[in-house]
Amino acid sequence: WTDRAMQALDLTNELVSLQPSSLEFRMERARCYQLLGRWEEADADHRWAWDQRDTPGVRSAYAARLGWAAFQIGLFKDAASLYREACDAGLFDQGDADRDLGQFYLGAGEIQLGAATLHHGVEAAGDVHQLTVLEFELGELHRRARAWPHFQQVASIVDLMRGQIADRRAVVAGEKPNTFDELSLADERLPSEVTGRPTTPARLAVWAALARTVADAA
Repeated sequence: WTDRAMQALDLTNELVSLQPSSLEFRMERARCYQLLGRWEEADADHRWAWDQRDTPGVRSAYAARLGWAAFQIGLFKDAASLYREACDAGLFDQGDADRDLGQFYLGAGEIQLGAATLHHGVEAAGDVHQLTVLEFELGELHRRARAWPHFQQVASIVDLMRGQIADRRAVVAGEKPNTFDELSLADERLPSEVTGRPTTPARLAVWAALARTVADAA
């Protein structure tokens, strides 16, 4: 999977070079760094994203992204607050939010609330892709939790959730089309660029989605 993660990183580096002020592209690159075990570089992008929170329009447009960045740098209560804000504004599906909120609560030491929230998020997952992403994130959570005083409790919940994910995957497997193939087809149908670089907004959007799909699949 390292080759796929490197491919995703190359894509996101291209995107960041074209739009260095894009919070979306920085967050995608941070995920690629994490897949490659380049933790300090991932943290740098997450901190950069968090530092944009007071930029006009950013909080309202990227509340969930900012929340995830806050979680990654250990600001668990800020992360949860931003996610709840996004849900209240109708910007985020509650089931999707719960798969992340549960992790925030575990980080903050709210073990029972974290477990219950994660349970709801797993049961709300509608496709295998969502479960695969969560499985990767729980592995990263387990790694980071080793430095926490409540590590054993978090580790027990992570093990429990892995079993639940396996059960849920068996239910939803085969129900959704291949996201990467659909996005690749969309990219092929866009007008070609003379330079071969993704300079149009439509191509940038497709490349960003492709990069995330490749990274998540890795």
